[in-house]
Amino acid sequence: MEDLAAPTPRQRLLSPRAPVAVAAGLVVAAAVCGGIWRFSVKPAVEASVKIHAATMDMWALYDLQMARKRSVGVYANGLDALLATTKDGPALKARMAGYIDLNTAAVVGDADKFKVELNVLDEKRTLLKIKGPIGERLWTGKVAAPLPEASSSSDGLGAPVGR
Repeated sequence: MEDLAAPTPRQRLLSPRAPVAVAAGLVVAAAVCGGIWRFSVKPAVEASVKIHAATMDMWALYDLQMARKRSVGVYANGLDALLATTKDGPALKARMAGYIDLNTAAVVGDADKFKVELNVLDEKRTLLKIKGPIGERLWTGKVAAPLPEASSSSDGLGAPVGR
């Protein structure tokens, strides 16, 4: 009988099956990466693009509300009433229909304030909303409490070092 010794690592690397095994590994790795892209990364990127476009259009609606307030004196109450204030209204509405649910879009306004709420047509139905005008609300939070007065106790706690 002949001696069947195990092949050395060098013999295994130079065997004709080694390139086939490397190619098979690359094919499996490409399939895994493609699956990750198709089912995880691609939907997240598409949702981010929709949310970004909807946010930009929400700010366009905000600017339209502010312009209407300056010209008419009150904010628009309704999406169609707001879009009627500009010549680009129908084009904006057609563009928004691609990534915003226009059936649930809410534009509510009166003489003092307004609100715009939009639902993005993504998997999570992301809600974007803004209340305005923003400029008057930036610094209207609570006023900080005054600092406590220094006590004049005789026990020496908190007394200046020089005494």
